[in-house]
Amino acid sequence: MAKILKLKVWRGGRDGAFETYELPRQDSQTILDAVTYVQRRIDPTLSYRFACRVGMCGSCAMTVNGKARWTCRTTVSSVIEEDLLEVAPLCNLPVIKDLVCDMTHFFEKWDETGIPDTNLAFNLTWHDWINLKNLILVSRAITATAIARENSCGAHYRADFPNEAVAERSEYVSVISRDGRFDLARHPVHFTRVRPGESLIKNAAA
Repeated sequence: MAKILKLKVWRGGRDGAFETYELPRQDSQTILDAVTYVQRRIDPTLSYRFACRVGMCGSCAMTVNGKARWTCRTTVSSVIEEDLLEVAPLCNLPVIKDLVCDMTHFFEKWDETGIPDTNLAFNLTWHDWINLKNLILVSRAITATAIARENSCGAHYRADFPNEAVAERSEYVSVISRDGRFDLARHPVHFTRVRPGESLIKNAAA
């Protein structure tokens, strides 16, 4: 008999409440896997953030059983208590909706912190600060381009645009960071070597 996971998820804004979902328990299942299952299979109105899925950007951070965790790196088996998980937005940040927090104040404080103006060539703290700041910037850029897409493809599912893109009319989105904002532009994909449905391998099936 398949195991069932009970997942309590925060719904609504600051004055919201937890709602419990039941979903299949899987081996090596992460918290992000479980939340994504709910959004894709049970309730498409659930809002949450993620970008890289490999433990780099930190955009998928949530409060799991009372502790802040990266949900893409945290397995269900490592934190579950009596077959029940509780997932909420990060503490001490304004809640926009469900598991999504307003990170504006966090980023403002981050920029104000800085590093003392010493010999930065050998200042490992400064190197770490720059690396982490760039990781956050990249995750924000990835999120901005994902929001700009009007289709569902790969890991980026959108309930408002559930259909996959037509390969022959493929586009990509470029993003440039200027003065704290992102400038986005759409560009058509130019197929120079092989078109959708074709193959470079002779006699290969389409």
